[in-house]
Amino acid sequence: MKVLYENMNIPIACKVGNTLFKKLFYGNISMKHKDKEIFKEHIKKIVWVYSLKADTINILPYKDEIREYQEIALIQVELYRDNKIKRIAALIQRTIPYPIILVFEYNDSILINVAHRLTNKVDKAKDIVEELIFTDGMI
Repeated sequence: MKVLYENMNIPIACKVGNTLFKKLFYGNISMKHKDKEIFKEHIKKIVWVYSLKADTINILPYKDEIREYQEIALIQVELYRDNKIKRIAALIQRTIPYPIILVFEYNDSILINVAHRLTNKVDKAKDIVEELIFTDGMI
């Protein structure tokens, strides 16, 4: 995992390194019992690794009539099991209200997920996750 981040060449000013506890997700979306079980049984740890925003990286925010990308979070999800990645990605992408690069780690392999997001015209604090995009498999 360290090699991946080194190759991304992200400035040290972007480093966050905070653990995101599973109960944060339970409280922020109406998570069904089955989804809570998936989090408990499949996720070992969630870490907010980097925050890419104008204050920390030399890239300006993007905004048009349907999208607004002020900040991008890079979040690492360490897994016990890898058979529910798509459901976990959907739940995390829906919970965090800004663009995310999810890096799933399982047995020294990784899978990356991002999502197209649209600005919610009714509630600006809640983006609409339009499409989940995954790398072709664990690499």
